[in-house]
Amino acid sequence: MPEFQVVVAFSQMKVEGGEAKLALLGESAQRLLWLYHLCFPQMVAEARFDVGKLLQGLVDASQDAVREGGSVFGLHGLKQLHVLRLLQESDQFTWSTKAG
Repeated sequence: MPEFQVVVAFSQMKVEGGEAKLALLGESAQRLLWLYHLCFPQMVAEARFDVGKLLQGLVDASQDAVREGGSVFGLHGLKQLHVLRLLQESDQFTWSTKAG
């Protein structure tokens, strides 16, 4: 099982490829972050990962989905769902904090 920091790096990785490949990699990365948080909260807490940074990904993904309007829209929606689940479960994130 990879360290949580490896999964974080994977989720932030910029890869070249088609829209479907990028959407699938992005969705799987967010799913892994959420599952790590759900199943291994101690590992996540030790990593001191700021889950609030994922909010920018929500905005970016929604803008990409609007521009694309194609077959990857569902993957962008799933990615957003994973981020929202992670934010909801996190005790380190407060909804009242303003985004930068």
